[in-house]
Amino acid sequence: MTALLTGTTATTEVEHLTGELDAVTGPEVRRRLETWEMAGIDELVVDLAGVTDMDAAGLSAIVMARRYLRRHGVDLVLTGTAGPAVRRMLAVTRFSQVFDLREDD
Repeated sequence: MTALLTGTTATTEVEHLTGELDAVTGPEVRRRLETWEMAGIDELVVDLAGVTDMDAAGLSAIVMARRYLRRHGVDLVLTGTAGPAVRRMLAVTRFSQVFDLREDD
């Protein structure tokens, strides 16, 4: 799993994730996302377009990071969710109804 910051606006940061998001990579992704709480931002956009595989543990990492960030006043938004692995995991778990999903530009 590689995370790469590539875009910033006044109160929004974008985190691009690539590779597999699973039980092995999930804990590190969660820690990385939760560190944004200290950046003084209002919104963290997590771009999942580069995620090639996602399991329940990977989704759980994002869910837990979202919960943590919300307690600290940061909204977590998902984009790049059209890939089959991500789309399937969000649909099966119905988290597509929980997360703020944004269409890809």
